[in-house]
Amino acid sequence: MVYLTFQFKIMKNKQKHLQPNSGFTFIELMVVISIVAIITIVAIISFDSVRQASRDNQRKSDLKNISVALEIYYNRKGYYPNEDYNADGCDSSIGACGGSTSWHASSDIRDLITEKIITTLPIDPLNIFPYIYTLELDQAGEGTPACPGSGNTTCRYVLQALLEKDDCIYTLKGGYGNPNSMDLPSDCSGNIIPTGWDGKSCCAQ
Repeated sequence: MVYLTFQFKIMKNKQKHLQPNSGFTFIELMVVISIVAIITIVAIISFDSVRQASRDNQRKSDLKNISVALEIYYNRKGYYPNEDYNADGCDSSIGACGGSTSWHASSDIRDLITEKIITTLPIDPLNIFPYIYTLELDQAGEGTPACPGSGNTTCRYVLQALLEKDDCIYTLKGGYGNPNSMDLPSDCSGNIIPTGWDGKSCCAQ
């Protein structure tokens, strides 16, 4: 009996020595949690930055597509769609000058759809801030060079969108003659500054 008891104790001691110390200390656990948290935060910030850049590229592409459609319209009509829907001198996709959640139903820029040049008018990917279409009318010699023809002919325009990543106003000018003659203030505002655009600078072109 004594021999068996002695053997049992020896085997128990061997098992204790063979078992690895598999537990983490509190400090080690906190270090691991901190590292995982830092990696997660960096990944979220990087992913959000990539998404902002992607949406900004979409905004630039949308304005370019509108611009191409406007040039096709001009080639057909000899002028650009008027913006006589709104007395402030611009049409927008939301809020700023006539829009609600899309380009206003009475907006003349919808002539691009009526003329079957495009099927839909693009809106901002988040639809929080507007796309803006502003014309420069040639009235009583306004505009350089003057628009061809007579009357209130529209021959220059500006398309604008607010970019997220650089927090600036992207401006695309177009039109007959020299569209760059449409000088805008440093805040890039045309005839109206939408809510949220105050103090924003022009994007580097």
